[in-house]
Amino acid sequence: MIAILAVPLMSLFMDPALAAGLLLPIYIVADMYAVYLFRKAFSARNLKILLPGAIVGILIGFAAISYVPGNAGKLLVALIGLYYLANALLKRLSKTPVAARPADVPRGLFWGTIAGLTSYTKGAGV
Repeated sequence: MIAILAVPLMSLFMDPALAAGLLLPIYIVADMYAVYLFRKAFSARNLKILLPGAIVGILIGFAAISYVPGNAGKLLVALIGLYYLANALLKRLSKTPVAARPADVPRGLFWGTIAGLTSYTKGAGV
């Protein structure tokens, strides 16, 4: 969780691109460790659906980063974070268990795109 705040906090004291560049090797090692930990507990179908959407989201973020004001990017990431928080709280407060659903291509592509976009903007220090 601290890694999520690292680039924005460092951006207060240095250029956001420099902050992201300094932390990139740490992020890569952390991601490699996460892949190792969850190597047997993943859904190949979900990955096949989410990864193309995430790539599209990253490309949208890359293309739009110089055109979108910094505050608009921060607002977008904040709104998506608040939506995720509200959704998680509602699921936790409702006492009914959430049944697993099969992978859905349209929703998977949409949420993969949102994940790629927010990941890019957060990583870029926007």
